[in-house]
Amino acid sequence: MPSDFSRWLLRNRKYFGLCFASAMAWQGFFILWMVGIHTDYYIGQVYVLSDAIEGVVGYTVLLLMVITSFKFGRKQLTGKQWRYLHKFGVYYLWAYAWSVYWFALYYYNSPNSVDYVYYWSGLLAWGLRAGAWSKQQSQNQLKQNAKLETA
Repeated sequence: MPSDFSRWLLRNRKYFGLCFASAMAWQGFFILWMVGIHTDYYIGQVYVLSDAIEGVVGYTVLLLMVITSFKFGRKQLTGKQWRYLHKFGVYYLWAYAWSVYWFALYYYNSPNSVDYVYYWSGLLAWGLRAGAWSKQQSQNQLKQNAKLETA
């Protein structure tokens, strides 16, 4: 939805991403600190191996996205590789966060009302993105068909 605000967001997306990454760095530091202090509790009660693997992958992808947001990192990748990394990263981080609320609703016995809000908001965001992608694909197909008819 083009507007002055959406264009401003697009121009400043790097800074929003870096702010998000710095917040996640604090979260990662805090998690490691708490695991270091209360190792037995976190290993036995809080984390399962799949959560740890998903988290490590998420932090690794986020770190790669931060590094390649600057010229010294971006020049190590082709444009196609950079777009793939950042698109994959955004979708992975979204899916990882969204899965937390999915598990809260469909796996655990006592979900909170905020779990419903975030679950449905995330599902709506994904649906809107899928709809926008579908619309773009349809428009590209119409343009391609129009080119073939004029040729």
